[in-house]
Amino acid sequence: MIPFLEEKVVAEPERPDSVIRKPGGPNPGLRERFLLSSLAALCLFMGSLFFLPVSAFAKFIQLDGVVDIKSRFSTGCSSVEDLAGLAKSRGIDALVFGDYARDSMEYGIVPFERIFRKKDEKASVLANGVSDFITEINDIDQRYPETMLIPAVEVAPYYFWTGNIFDKDLEAHNWDKHLLVVGLNNLEDYEQLPILNSNFSQRPLAKYQYHFLGFGVAFLVCLGAAYKGFYRKIVVPVGAVLLLLAINYHPFQSSGFSQYGGDAGIEPYQELIRYANSKEGMIFWSHPEKAVETAVAENVLSYTLPHSEDLVLSRGYTGFQSVSAEPVRAVEPANEWDHVLMEYVHGERNGPVWGYGGNDFVCEDNGGIKLGAVRTIFLVREKTREAVLDALRSGRMYSVYQEDFGDRLSLTDITVSDATTGQEATLGQEVVVTDFPQLNIKVNTTKGSGKTAHISVMRNGQEVKQETATLPYDLTWRDLEVDRSGMIYYRVLIHSDPSDRIVSNPIFVRFAKEGEEVASLPPAGSPREVEPPAVPAVKAPAAPGMSIPSSPEKPMTAPTKQAAIPTVVPGSTPSIPETVREPTRPRISEPLLGAPTVPEVPAPVPGQQYAVARIAGVSLKKGPGTVFLEVGNAAKGERLLFVRRTRIEFNGKVWLVVKKDGRTAYVWEGLVEIQ
Repeated sequence: MIPFLEEKVVAEPERPDSVIRKPGGPNPGLRERFLLSSLAALCLFMGSLFFLPVSAFAKFIQLDGVVDIKSRFSTGCSSVEDLAGLAKSRGIDALVFGDYARDSMEYGIVPFERIFRKKDEKASVLANGVSDFITEINDIDQRYPETMLIPAVEVAPYYFWTGNIFDKDLEAHNWDKHLLVVGLNNLEDYEQLPILNSNFSQRPLAKYQYHFLGFGVAFLVCLGAAYKGFYRKIVVPVGAVLLLLAINYHPFQSSGFSQYGGDAGIEPYQELIRYANSKEGMIFWSHPEKAVETAVAENVLSYTLPHSEDLVLSRGYTGFQSVSAEPVRAVEPANEWDHVLMEYVHGERNGPVWGYGGNDFVCEDNGGIKLGAVRTIFLVREKTREAVLDALRSGRMYSVYQEDFGDRLSLTDITVSDATTGQEATLGQEVVVTDFPQLNIKVNTTKGSGKTAHISVMRNGQEVKQETATLPYDLTWRDLEVDRSGMIYYRVLIHSDPSDRIVSNPIFVRFAKEGEEVASLPPAGSPREVEPPAVPAVKAPAAPGMSIPSSPEKPMTAPTKQAAIPTVVPGSTPSIPETVREPTRPRISEPLLGAPTVPEVPAPVPGQQYAVARIAGVSLKKGPGTVFLEVGNAAKGERLLFVRRTRIEFNGKVWLVVKKDGRTAYVWEGLVEIQ
């Protein structure tokens, strides 16, 4: 036999019983073992994914909401059902209405202004019936499960008259100074809103009861004298006048304020805020930068100035309209919103102030803004009315304006985290960190169209980072320059093209002290601030905890350390941090032009008041305080058109609203002379 063809018989090694093939059973070979091991590895990998940490932002779903919608219950052109159908077709998940609670204006002859009067009342929720309004919204809501409908009302709590109807110079002021009230629980809460010209109420009882009792008692005395026959020719007409006065001053008024006593300041609005809080509702300032001038009747005008300073003056409200069809200056760095948020950071407010997007929708085909052009994106865990209201109350939302309905800007992630402990928070929340905070932002469009966007990050009212990038954009940034003491907050402004923009709500960060135990995130909801009846005087030029410069023209700097802050989830006001610098990104609104070297002084208009600069280089501010950015200046002797006085003081003098080159600005009274 040829050696290399010799057959060798090799004994097969003995295998353990566990792998011996059984009759009719499988015997896995190398391939089978590989498949089994691969399957086990895949299962292990999938299991590890299941237990990976999830972003605080990713724990929520985003719902497209549209806030402040007018229907046929007030000035709107569409029925509730038409609005629900239109919202469904545009992918809107929630509609928050904003029909006028009461749309009426009346003028009477003092001292019988409530008896001899002319009243102009238009369609409103209270005029058409609160029950019908709530019932129809709830019924339509059941029929359109794709879109939640939430009742809310827009309220004008106060206005006041100047001039005289006989002199043909009658003007109603602040009629368009509105607040949006959301989340009232029953019909009576709507019917008893503290507004002028409305339903009977017992709230102003104490204010008017003494007038009523005084005139009433005097009338009874006259009635008794007339009955006895004493001086009837005098007593009877006097008694008639006293009876009319008693009726005019009856104590069951809808408001404790009168539109005939001049400007009542912030207190009528503060009264409405206290009322909404007492009823567990939410209240937001609507369009605080909107100027409105309309003709009410022949020779009667209604005039409302921008009033963003009310964000600083008022207390206890839930939020304000941070996005509208026009850019909102209050959201820019170091303006009113940051002023209020810094008051919270320094423990001077019980809760922060949130921003929402107001659609201001009236009619779709009447030249107005279209339904859904401004949206509020709610972060919720489930698609329910209660979840949306909770997000609105807690600030878990961001606002967006878009011209392209199909491809809006979108935040796909925004969190602040501690890399050491893994703690993190998203919009409207607070996180306690032991390390430098890390900001994570992801921006895209809903269809991923690759737009170019500018992203600006604010910390305590100061722009600390900006980027211009093509979307999608992903930022992971550790803030290594922050002073790790007290509390801070971050918020983001994003804009793309000339119109599309996002304004986020703040995320708050508190730094743990050495040895302090880092707890889990506090509840998303924040406590409501219920104010006492008296509103404390507000000194606006300097936010608390800040060094006050000797002149209001100098920029204000923040202290190196912030005061200790309670660990409550957002809700109060601050002092503006480190030196506030001009934002480096392009301004949305054009600033006032500086005065020329030799200003052209226009001839004074008879009857018009002017604020005349006493020194050279008088500083004109974006807001009533030294914390606001300078937008121009005035040369010595230059006349600025005087508009009005504010109620914000600095060193015993107030800030004035003036106009230069047709643009509004603020100037300190100590630097000008009114002529």
